[in-house]
Amino acid sequence: MNAQIKPLNMLNTQINQLLIEQVGIVDTIRFFNQFNHHKSDVVQEHRKLAEKLTLDDIFADMGDDE
Repeated sequence: MNAQIKPLNMLNTQINQLLIEQVGIVDTIRFFNQFNHHKSDVVQEHRKLAEKLTLDDIFADMGDDE
């Protein structure tokens, strides 16, 4: 068996087409939207945490790993 690695954009196109054929356009869109929704929530959470930190906090935390 020879595995052929395809370019990522070709793989994405094939996966999109497969999903649309199997579950329909609406459910395909819903499937991909679940990842975008969580991503924005994580970014917002990180921003809230970062707002509370000072540079001294960040540098102190970096030194804890050593």
